[in-house]
Amino acid sequence: MSEKLSITFGEAVIAASNLLSLDLGERNPNDLIKEWNKSPYSQEDFIAIKLNTLAKAIYKICNR
Repeated sequence: MSEKLSITFGEAVIAASNLLSLDLGERNPNDLIKEWNKSPYSQEDFIAIKLNTLAKAIYKICNR
């Protein structure tokens, strides 16, 4: 099996989408709903902002 050394931004977006849907439990709860309720953005914009931020971080880390 060959080792993949980098990922595309599209793959990073998919990974970010999967991470945003995780329930991290009591120790590290995913409080996106509480955060969105306090946000001035629409639900769609809020999700897009979070997804883009997380995807950029994943892309940067995986392509060092």
